[in-house]
Amino acid sequence: MAGQINGQQQFNREENFNIVHSYFIGPKAKNLDYFRELINEVLNRLRVTRESYFPEDEEYITLAVRDHPSFIAAQDRLRKVTRDITKLLGDHSVPFFSPRYQAHMGSELTIPSLIGYFMTMLYNPNNVALEASPLTTVAEVRAGEQLCKLFGYNIDNGSSPVGWGHITCDGTVANLESIWVARNLKFYPLALSQAIRSGKLGFLRSRFQVENCQGTSKLFSELTTWELLNLKPETVIDLPTMLKRQFNISDEYLESALKELNIQSVGRDPLERFHSLETTKPIQYVMAKTRHYSWPKGVAIAGLGSKNITEINVDNAARLDTTELETKLKECAENQQAVYAVVAIIGSTEEGAVDSLSSIVELRTRLQATKGLSFLIHADAAWGGYFATILRGTPERDLPVPSLPLRPQTRTDLLALQHADTITVDPHKAGYIPYPAGSLVYRSVENIGVYGVEGSKPGAAAMSTWLSNQTIGLDVNGYGFLLGQAAFTSGIPHPAPLDWIENEYFICVPFNLPPWERPAENRPDNLRNINPDYVRDHILGRPNSYLMGLEGGEDARTQRLSLLRELGSDLNINAFALNWKDANGTLNTDLEEANYLMKKVVDKLSITTPRGDPTKIPLFLTSTMFEPSLYGECAKNFMRRLGISECEDDLFVLRNVVMSPFPTQTSLLPKLIHHFQKVVIEQVNECRERNERRQSGITFLMQGKGDEDEVFLVLETSFHKATQRQQLIFGVELHEELKDAYRSHRQSSPNDALLLKSLTMFVFYLSRHIDCKTLTKYRETCVGTGKVTFKRVVKSRPLNSVNRDTVYPAEYMPFYLYGSRQQYHVAHMLLRAPNIALHSSNVSFSPPLGDPVLNLIEAGLILTLSDIPEAASQPFPETVPDSFPFRPNGRFNVKVWQDPKNARDKGPRLLENLGPALYDGEMTLGDDTDYDAKWPNYDSFERVEIPAEDWEEQLTGIRDVLNAAYVA
Repeated sequence: MAGQINGQQQFNREENFNIVHSYFIGPKAKNLDYFRELINEVLNRLRVTRESYFPEDEEYITLAVRDHPSFIAAQDRLRKVTRDITKLLGDHSVPFFSPRYQAHMGSELTIPSLIGYFMTMLYNPNNVALEASPLTTVAEVRAGEQLCKLFGYNIDNGSSPVGWGHITCDGTVANLESIWVARNLKFYPLALSQAIRSGKLGFLRSRFQVENCQGTSKLFSELTTWELLNLKPETVIDLPTMLKRQFNISDEYLESALKELNIQSVGRDPLERFHSLETTKPIQYVMAKTRHYSWPKGVAIAGLGSKNITEINVDNAARLDTTELETKLKECAENQQAVYAVVAIIGSTEEGAVDSLSSIVELRTRLQATKGLSFLIHADAAWGGYFATILRGTPERDLPVPSLPLRPQTRTDLLALQHADTITVDPHKAGYIPYPAGSLVYRSVENIGVYGVEGSKPGAAAMSTWLSNQTIGLDVNGYGFLLGQAAFTSGIPHPAPLDWIENEYFICVPFNLPPWERPAENRPDNLRNINPDYVRDHILGRPNSYLMGLEGGEDARTQRLSLLRELGSDLNINAFALNWKDANGTLNTDLEEANYLMKKVVDKLSITTPRGDPTKIPLFLTSTMFEPSLYGECAKNFMRRLGISECEDDLFVLRNVVMSPFPTQTSLLPKLIHHFQKVVIEQVNECRERNERRQSGITFLMQGKGDEDEVFLVLETSFHKATQRQQLIFGVELHEELKDAYRSHRQSSPNDALLLKSLTMFVFYLSRHIDCKTLTKYRETCVGTGKVTFKRVVKSRPLNSVNRDTVYPAEYMPFYLYGSRQQYHVAHMLLRAPNIALHSSNVSFSPPLGDPVLNLIEAGLILTLSDIPEAASQPFPETVPDSFPFRPNGRFNVKVWQDPKNARDKGPRLLENLGPALYDGEMTLGDDTDYDAKWPNYDSFERVEIPAEDWEEQLTGIRDVLNAAYVA
């Protein structure tokens, strides 16, 4: 299994299985003695190396120094600190080594990678230059060659192009470097053209010819700007070689001729001006909307502007929509808007989806020939690159050791990596190698020679990568076998019952469509008649020996494995979502309440604070958000599958990254599934409680002096309680005893905010009378008890997520204005969560309100604070600052509008079509003015867990030890 992709000795699966397991310390440290032996070997060699280097040199740390008390004390302090810190690390580090960890792209590390890093770290080579790292520079070159060969690039110097790769700190820097290269290559022909037309290469003006991307041979000096920007990548890369071969132009002279013209010297502006590039048509980067965050960051750093990314929608599998891509690229060609590169994601971070790289390669070839449009293709295979090992070599299939092949389309797209111009791949992800170890691989070394964007970098990362690749093997019997085992675990339906299994508490819907939810033409041939019953009968709870064995014949075995592959994602990342049922078995339809459940589950199964205790978490998961602005129809389709009403808010999605090959070999997987179900059911019970509609104990803010017949009740809205997840304003009549108490308190304490609390069963719109008591809001002193009679509904607006706006008002802050000709009150319109409750009673206006307003005030109008854009202030802090203007007697410029909606109309978009303003003037708030940024957003179910210990204090203690403040 060591070292070679082709011509490698073949092993049967059981031998592969045992050998792969020898490469890890193991979840229970069963290979730790072996690892210690290797570490000791490294340290022994370190001693020999140091002692044998000019052995005649004097001894620096003498016996006298070593025997000195201060020397001994210093070592004792560090010895104690080492013990303490290793304990802290053990107690508080995330257990990536365990199959229980399925959150981020972290897992057990290979022993070869750890040894490679450790042994090299002791010599601290810097791979910025050969003289600082003679051995590890060669190791980095070899690691690059390994990856080139894996992806199908040529590494034989006797033919062209020759691939080349190098180690970076991570995928973000590799992506940035690819952007830098794409920019330089796109502008290189422009600089060369300028040098030929008016510079040191003018003698080539009538001699040097090249083919444009449509195959027509032309003088380089006569190529149009559009043709220069669309030369084929291989043509651009070959230009220096062509000049040397045809005209004997040396590299040094060419460099001097372009030095003051190339983009790295002069930037874009001079080149764009010389070639009359239209600034209204900036060159574009093209990729899926769901791209990694490193792309807009990298494009901005390279000076291209993140707004010059053309983002393509994704399909329902979260893969780049190639139909839309073709449409966009054809538009670019028709508008003569050049394209730097098209990026294909080979294993997205959130869903493990693989874009159709093969289609992108075919599309480029076609557009070059028909539209004269050419661009680089970059494969962002930070996660997915190592899965190409499954395609290399010949697998052994003798024994039922669980391993899964790739989907046919995924195989096709991984094979297409050989046609990408540049590839990002992170050995520290699916290569099981320590951080930092990203890499960038080039189809042609002539792209940038041997220089990347980084300066100093650890030679240890290069050695770690090379040694692990060499030891395990970048083929189907090495890394391919390891990742295939993980894929098998990924394909088994977990960590919860899927949506076709009955569950009285919740449903769990996988993001990846199972075969029976797809059109027949999109199902594999051997799965066209598969249904959920087949999963129950032939997959769930079945041992590996059955799933991988020949029971039922080879066709049945192939069918089982094909189904497992289709149930999982393209590449070992499972995105899934939960929705809960009420006690009657009715499925929740509100997005926010489904999100609430999933967030609570993830909070239970992850570290949410620096002081969280990872040893108490039996299963680690993580989450992501499907934003409709990025996922479009893909997100809405997922909502529909969950039974959720579609809306424009983000969908919370759980995900597990399956990297460990171990769980299916033990009883651990069923235990993890059981624990997951237990946590979900606990949180479902909370969801049911918070969504139970209470019929008593409901509180309202009271408005009015009590002198008039009518008092107004404003429901104390709460986004976290079903009964109060609405904005309600009633006009009511207080019965005499309660009215007298209310009026008396208003006269004696006009600034007090008063609440009315229902004491009897109260059903909105059906109850005519209720028993109640009046309380002061902040002291909860009872003012009086009695009855109220409901007279009318001023406003009734539900505030479920589907009824809310997606943004806060950007031009003003809106309120409801209501009352009668004798009394005016306002309440802040709650259009989005989180929010703040603002109320003021008995407001006044200057100039006074006229009949256009007063004739409509009983129905309730819209009032806006003209000079306060709400979006600029949201979200409000719980503690409102002293400078907050919404206070008694505060004054505001306002406008008043007729409410275009009926009293019980539902949002969103309640402020659309306001029409002309009925009033424009100044409002003064009354004495009874209340603001509350806490209550609407308060979640009474939120648990604040106090950590058992403060390990940060222990770090302080360690500092004291090292400062010699510790006394043993």
